Amino acid sequence: MHLAAKLRLPAYGRAVRSALESGLRPALGNTVAVCVDWPERCALAHVVCLPAERSPDEYDFTFLAGVATIVWFREHDRDYAEAVRARLVKVGSPNIYMLCVPEILE
Repeated sequence: MHLAAKLRLPAYGRAVRSALESGLRPALGNTVAVCVDWPERCALAHVVCLPAERSPDEYDFTFLAGVATIVWFREHDRDYAEAVRARLVKVGSPNIYMLCVPEILE
């Protein structure tokens, strides 16, 4: 059995994968955001990985091969975000940017 068949897509992964497979590309810089936890606001095409649910090694990111990505995270999730970055490198995302978003102060 193919390894990717055992992995789960991140939240919104099915929709993003379908769009990419249809030949569509994100309007903003051909970039997909990989958000670590649910973002407050994200204008980019994005998927969501939840640290509390599974490790980065359990997500199928193969649909992001050839697509630039931004790993969107908060400082307290930096180690997890670095592990997500390593997975994206492994699957062939050509450009991976790290964006540490500020905490929301109330």
